[in-house]
Amino acid sequence: MKNLAIISAIVLGMTGVAAAQEASDQDAKGIGATVRDLAKTANDGDTPGIGAEVSLLAEGQNASDSDDDDDQGKPDVEGRLNANENSAALAASAVAEARGDNRDIRDGVGAVADLRASVRADAANARDAASLTRAAVADARLGASAAREQAAAIRDAVRAARPGRGG
Repeated sequence: MKNLAIISAIVLGMTGVAAAQEASDQDAKGIGATVRDLAKTANDGDTPGIGAEVSLLAEGQNASDSDDDDDQGKPDVEGRLNANENSAALAASAVAEARGDNRDIRDGVGAVADLRASVRADAANARDAASLTRAAVADARLGASAAREQAAAIRDAVRAARPGRGG
């Protein structure tokens, strides 16, 4: 009984695979091969013709082609509105753009030049601020030194003014 269940599962799986393979073969063959197969099967003399079936196939093919030609979101590459992301034209466009960017970097123009100028200006401003800070610190040290000297002078004056303690 177990073997019967296993065999039936295998057979059902194989028929599903065969049906999927037949459908993918139909898609892979294209409309010409499909029409040829229709003509071979209709060659019995009793079938009035395959024109209606071929018309339906052609309409279906045209509909699927028009769905595939939707060019929204795809880049415009040298007049090719429907270039896909793997096309040689798109790759060539990206290379040309990169060469332009490299040329701008080499020549010192464009966004890179603006960035360099901004960094240089920021660095110059930082150096100026550091210089002003160093000068302020030096002034504060001089002021502290002068305050210490004044405090020492005041202490000496107070000691000298006290009777019996100073001198």
